[in-house]
Amino acid sequence: MTQRQWFKLHGWCSLPIWVLFCFICITGTIAVFSHELTWLFNENARALNPNDLAPIAMSERVAAVKALYPSAHITTVMTFESYLTNAVMFSADSVPAGIAYVNQYTGQVQEVNQGITFINFMRSLHGWLLFPWQSSYSVGYYLVSAMSFVMMGALVSGLVIYKRFWRAYTQPKIRVKQG
Repeated sequence: MTQRQWFKLHGWCSLPIWVLFCFICITGTIAVFSHELTWLFNENARALNPNDLAPIAMSERVAAVKALYPSAHITTVMTFESYLTNAVMFSADSVPAGIAYVNQYTGQVQEVNQGITFINFMRSLHGWLLFPWQSSYSVGYYLVSAMSFVMMGALVSGLVIYKRFWRAYTQPKIRVKQG
């Protein structure tokens, strides 16, 4: 391939899909900080411990949820950083899928989410663009996964086009006369 053909390939791999790529990158960045953003905007996600108590046993956290929902079937208990509450995922007769925020120091259930949380929303938006699931697959999941091939194409074609690109880092030039 000629230099011009590599440049065209690089352009086709990079430019037409930059909006989707940037969207996936931005939602991924937000998803990384989703727990901290939840802590910032939702007071019930904060595990306050003013009396400097030790964390209670996991069974007591589960018992706190079962006290509110006696028919609860606990599926998962997630622990995060010490400043975040624990998330107890469960299902009950009145709640098909719930997440209870349990303070690991006091054992108090601070909130019960029955819908999609900010964390789940951002991770779903990043992972499969919230495309509908049909027969156990989502077009969005494959679209996001296909971006890895496009990124690889942009990387390879960019390295072929911009030979010795590292010189821009090791020998920077200030071009004051070029506008």
